[in-house]
Amino acid sequence: MSLKPCETARVIKRQIIKYSGKIEEVRVFSAVKLTEEQLQKMKSMLEDKLKKSVAIENLVNKSLISGVVLKYGDSLLDASFESALKNLRLQIAEVNLG
Repeated sequence: MSLKPCETARVIKRQIIKYSGKIEEVRVFSAVKLTEEQLQKMKSMLEDKLKKSVAIENLVNKSLISGVVLKYGDSLLDASFESALKNLRLQIAEVNLG
C-alpha cells in the first residue's frame, strides 16, 4: 500500500517530532471535533506543564460521551465523562464497604 505525498510528509514530520525531543506530540481524543480556540488553549496549557513545544492532533472518538483523553509520550490523561463515572462508582463502593 503506497501513501499519497501529503500522507508521506505527515508520517515523516511525525517521526522527526518524535525523535527530536524538542516537540511533544499530543493526541487529543474527543467526542466531537474541538474548535481551534479550544485546541490553542489546550496547547498553551500543555506547553506550560511540559516545558516544551507541543504539536496537537485532534481525533474524534464517537464512543466518548464528553470530555477528552490526552495521549503523549508514555502518558495518558483521561478527562472523559466515562472515566469520571467510573471513579464515582469506585468512591461509592468504598463508602458502602467501609
